[in-house]
Amino acid sequence: MKNITDQIINIVAIIIMTFFAIPKLLGKPQSIAGFKQFENAIGLDADFFRIFTGVSELGLAAMLVVFAISTNKIIGKVAFSLLQ
Repeated sequence: MKNITDQIINIVAIIIMTFFAIPKLLGKPQSIAGFKQFENAIGLDADFFRIFTGVSELGLAAMLVVFAISTNKIIGKVAFSLLQ
């Protein structure tokens, strides 16, 4: 039962990270507008920060997929620590 619960948590985390990464990488207007506000606050280029964040989220989703398939504990620890 614990294994099924763990896999459900992995799948939900993968879906959520992908759900938030796709609009950033596709340049949806809502995402661009949100990152323009960050540009004023932190002084980084909004497009660079948006793409970096999207790629990071997609990379994290890929790490979670690898962990879900291989159950490599090191990858799992790194992936879930990055989620925090």
